Amino acid sequence: MIMLQRFSSPLIQTHLLQKLIATISDQVSVRRIRFLGRRLGVPDAKLDNIRCQNPNNAQEESFQILREWMKRTAGATVHNLFKALKDHQLNACLDHVKNEYLTLSKEILAKSDDEFSTFCASLEYTDGLTLSAMKKINMRCYVSDDMRYMGLPLTRYNANSKERMALYRLEWNGNYEIPASYARRAVVS
Repeated sequence: MIMLQRFSSPLIQTHLLQKLIATISDQVSVRRIRFLGRRLGVPDAKLDNIRCQNPNNAQEESFQILREWMKRTAGATVHNLFKALKDHQLNACLDHVKNEYLTLSKEILAKSDDEFSTFCASLEYTDGLTLSAMKKINMRCYVSDDMRYMGLPLTRYNANSKERMALYRLEWNGNYEIPASYARRAVVS
């Protein structure tokens, strides 16, 4: 149960994926990474752009190619990365990356709840690299106690709509946390 909760966070998934991409960029030649990137759907123009930006740093070029794949692919996950390595017969690298993944996973699971919370807070929001269709926004809203509805005050957008709210029904596919510093108020429909 703890494992599922800890690994359901998009920040954790992105963190693991970035660590593994760094490991791959250390292990595989830039020529093979360029071929892999092309097969994963990174356009040739973007590959050339990355090459021009990193003319003397093959490791950084490799990292940026794989990071571009993360940005472009909504389903960019650790397991998709494993599959891509296997499909391109990079088996030695795949074994090394799987071992690195197990090590990182064990480190995350070994953390106490307080350490895990601190660790998650230290992770940088990465503009939705694993959730490429989403963007982070900051807004003032109200959420019902059962976390099923969210109300967005309309006064912020239209001065004539005092006390009116846009009401949204929320669908949750994972866990949620409400920091103690935020007050919740039930939305009246």
